[in-house]
Amino acid sequence: MLPVERVEKAVRQWAKELDISLTDTSFYSQEDWAKRKERFGNQAEVSITTEGELNLILTYGTYPHARDSFYELIEKLGYWFELGYSWSIHLYKPEV
Repeated sequence: MLPVERVEKAVRQWAKELDISLTDTSFYSQEDWAKRKERFGNQAEVSITTEGELNLILTYGTYPHARDSFYELIEKLGYWFELGYSWSIHLYKPEV
């Protein structure tokens, strides 16, 4: 399974368990993100775009329990993340 597929599967399962809608959320490999020619996140292994509930959770702190569990999920997957735009999330492997 590709990294982007693994992340998408895990995030969608997390959202389902918390009843969070991801209808407006997309997942991109580094190669696919580069095709968008965006300003941020070009070195990320996986990028996520979202303009709905996940955006509200990470940008505005809506549902703090969901925010904290999202951080934990990304860490369990072996990544850290940063917000690029308010609607983009970029996942990186920690440098060793």
